[in-house]
Amino acid sequence: MTDSTFTNNHAKLDGGGVCCGSSGINSTITSSTFINNTANNNGGGIDWNSPDGIVTDCTFIGNNATHYGGGVVWNGDNGILSNSIFTGNAANNEGGAICWNRHEGILKDSTFTNNHALHGGGVRWNGDNGIISGCTFNENRVDSVGAGLYLSGDNGTLTGSSFTNNTGRWAAAVRWSGSNGNLTNCIFNGNSVSVEGGAIAWSGDKGIISSSSFINNNAARNGGAIYWTNAGSMVNCNFVNSKWNNATSKSNGIFTEYDLTIKGGRGIVDIVTSNTISGISIVVLNNETYYYPPNTNINLPNKE
Repeated sequence: MTDSTFTNNHAKLDGGGVCCGSSGINSTITSSTFINNTANNNGGGIDWNSPDGIVTDCTFIGNNATHYGGGVVWNGDNGILSNSIFTGNAANNEGGAICWNRHEGILKDSTFTNNHALHGGGVRWNGDNGIISGCTFNENRVDSVGAGLYLSGDNGTLTGSSFTNNTGRWAAAVRWSGSNGNLTNCIFNGNSVSVEGGAIAWSGDKGIISSSSFINNNAARNGGAIYWTNAGSMVNCNFVNSKWNNATSKSNGIFTEYDLTIKGGRGIVDIVTSNTISGISIVVLNNETYYYPPNTNINLPNKE
């Protein structure tokens, strides 16, 4: 299907604009527009259930779902969604723009602006082995967690994306709970929360954040830049003026409940640990290992 427009349609259950059934293997939607469609259940714009599907060069504006996926709910393996625009979509539960529930999915080169949900204002990603690349998340909102992206699938990758002025209670840009996650070459600027994790709240095991920048993010309580609640590492990340507790003395805040490995990067970083942690943070600079006590301030002057 191509060059189609769906406006003001309503579904009593799923797929306000389009419902693609599980038998539609290799289905494709291109260069189409979805405006102000609604679903009483899931997928205000599209309810996608088939494997190997492709949606590309589409626009989703003002679509709404009562439960999941204001713009799109994706339930098929090996899907690809690319070069699309999501603006002002909403879901009462998860995935204001997209709720992605299956595995081996790819989301790339798309823009998410002013979408809203309880969890995952822009995107809620539940599938394993997902890849999100080259996306832009601006001014998305959540009532709870993950205004830009909430990712809970294992072995996920997020790369080459930017998160600007997203807001919520926890994790204004990214909430990551899946294991073995890899976040690289991303920019986090001006995101803020009323509780913890101004840019990121990360609870997934063995997470890696690399070659990314944190600028002007803010948390009212802990972790102006990042709130870690599992073992993780950071490589060559830059920190500028990301605050917690609304205090200028708590700049570039990282809160961690586990030992944290940091290699390279730039910025003066306050690392605060949970009261239950008696261990130390491990910081590697210039290929040398330094051991810092909990609740300390470190300087990251070099970028390898």
